[in-house]
Amino acid sequence: MPENSEGAASTRARSARKDVTTTSIKRITADQIDSNFMEEVSKMPDGEKIHSCFQCGVCSGSCPIVFAMDYSPRQISEMIHIGLRKAVLSSATIWLCSTCYMCYERCPQGVKLTDVFNAIKNKAVEEGYLAPSVYERMGRQLLRNGFVYDMEAVNEEREALGLPAVKDVKQETIAEELKGTLIYKLLGERKEGEKKEASQKQ
Repeated sequence: MPENSEGAASTRARSARKDVTTTSIKRITADQIDSNFMEEVSKMPDGEKIHSCFQCGVCSGSCPIVFAMDYSPRQISEMIHIGLRKAVLSSATIWLCSTCYMCYERCPQGVKLTDVFNAIKNKAVEEGYLAPSVYERMGRQLLRNGFVYDMEAVNEEREALGLPAVKDVKQETIAEELKGTLIYKLLGERKEGEKKEASQKQ
C-alpha cells in the first residue's frame, strides 16, 4: 500500500536525522562557565521553566531542522544549565530555529524552548554577538533602502502587473527611525571596523 503523506513525512524526517552532525560539547574548563547564566535565562520571557528540563531529547527529536544546527536544541538547553554563556550566545542554532513550536508541544516539562531562543537572540545582540551573515545582510539592506530584501526583483514584477514601483525610503529617514536601536549601533561599528581594516591593508 502507498505510504500516506503523514507517514512519508515522518520517514523523510527520520532519514534526515540519521545524518545529524551537531557539534559535540567537548572538555569544559572553569573559565568557560558563567554561574549566573542559567538564572538570567530563567528570568527571560517564558524562560522560567528551563530549570525543569531533564534532557530527555524530545526537542531535538522533534526539530525539523536539527540537521542544520551546530548544537541541537537539547544541547543548547544543557549548555544553559552548565553556564556556557559564550557558546550559547554565539551559536547558530538560536537563529536557525523555525519557530514551529514542535519542541514545546511535545516537551513533557512544558519548557518553551522556542521562546527561550527568541529571548536569547536579544541577549546575543545586546552583548555584541551579531546574527549569522544572512541576517546581517538583511540589516544592512534595511539601513540602505528601508527594506530587508532587494526591491529590484519585486519592482520588476510590479511593473509587469502594471503597478507603480515601490520607492526606497530615504536613508536620513531610516537613520532617524533606527538611530536608538542596538542593531543600528552594532552594524555601524562593524562597518567602521571593516573600513579601518581595508585602509590598513592598502
